[in-house]
Amino acid sequence: MLIRPYKPGEELTLRKVFHSDVHHLSHQYYSPEQINARDPNTYDIQEWNKRISILKPFVSEINGNILGYTDLQPHQGI
Repeated sequence: MLIRPYKPGEELTLRKVFHSDVHHLSHQYYSPEQINARDPNTYDIQEWNKRISILKPFVSEINGNILGYTDLQPHQGI
């Protein structure tokens, strides 16, 4: 497994990973309303791309296939 910085142009693939996580992997932990709030059926692709470019996530891949991603954000003290 390789963990590396995200590359511009991977936004659509990361969107598919996000959708798969919300709707298929972790759906048993959330109500349908929570799932739809987190990942509605329609989304603004420009907003998604902007969000990913700001977050600059780390991507995990095997044999060139993206399997997941995560990002680090500064702590927002209480």
